[in-house]
Amino acid sequence: MAGESTFRPRILKGLIFGILLSGWSVCLTVGLAFIASESSFGVLRVLIYGCSFFAALLTLFLSYWVLCFLKLRYTVNDDNLIIHWGLVRHIIPLASVTRISTTGYSDDIVMDMFSWPGMSIGKGFSRLDLIAGVPKPISIFSTSRNKQKLLYLETSSSLYGLSVNDEADFLRGIGAYGHHDSQELIEPHLVYTWPRLHFLISSATVWVYLILITSMTILMWSEFTFRYVELPVQLEGVFPISQEKSRFITLWLREELFQIPRIASLLVVGNTILGLILFIWERKLALMILFSAILIPVLSVFLFELTVHVASG
Repeated sequence: MAGESTFRPRILKGLIFGILLSGWSVCLTVGLAFIASESSFGVLRVLIYGCSFFAALLTLFLSYWVLCFLKLRYTVNDDNLIIHWGLVRHIIPLASVTRISTTGYSDDIVMDMFSWPGMSIGKGFSRLDLIAGVPKPISIFSTSRNKQKLLYLETSSSLYGLSVNDEADFLRGIGAYGHHDSQELIEPHLVYTWPRLHFLISSATVWVYLILITSMTILMWSEFTFRYVELPVQLEGVFPISQEKSRFITLWLREELFQIPRIASLLVVGNTILGLILFIWERKLALMILFSAILIPVLSVFLFELTVHVASG
């Protein structure tokens, strides 16, 4: 039978809550940035700007999850059940499905969940596979944290928990499509709509590096600000003209030291953008560049302290 059927869960509640979360993070980002711009120069201003940047990262994270949830649907065609989740399609060949159940797994599942009201996504494993007697990985794409309300699809290698509006209609839809007996059995697999972009967004390593880069940059500006307010307007040092006689000379004006964190920040931003772009094609090189973006604030703090030490001489 040609064609396909699409089944959608009720996503309105989860979608509204996700949009509210994203909107809250946007307001937090803009509000913190405004407060920081109105505050006097100091460590507090740097920290508020840092919190604003973290809120912006949170906005990107939440917006991506809202996009994924918005695209959640289940498609059945002649050969496969396809779970659409954001930029990812989980393709489950109908020939590989060994069991469909609404019970029997809810008490045997260990999950790491990310959820809010009306949306729940997670990966884990069943404590015991009834056939093989070993744990089996499970992926859940649902609109409820209640495991009793899920429809479970079992294959030889994995489990899937789904939320469908009408289980009977969904089961009839699956039953309306078949597969040829001669078809080679294919295990469930992933297909990416935009492979490189999704790999970049979903990589936990990238998020860890971005958090570290942001934290080190905030610490750099905090250190600079804390030390800057204590410095005199003119930085003077002892210059040895001869062994018998030395004199004080002005080495720097205090404002000139701003160039150190400014240049460091530009290098951090440039390396971060370059690393994210290269991450799509060459992970190792990209991670090296991102790691250098972490080291730049550390080196700039060292250079700043060395400059102050030489000037105070």
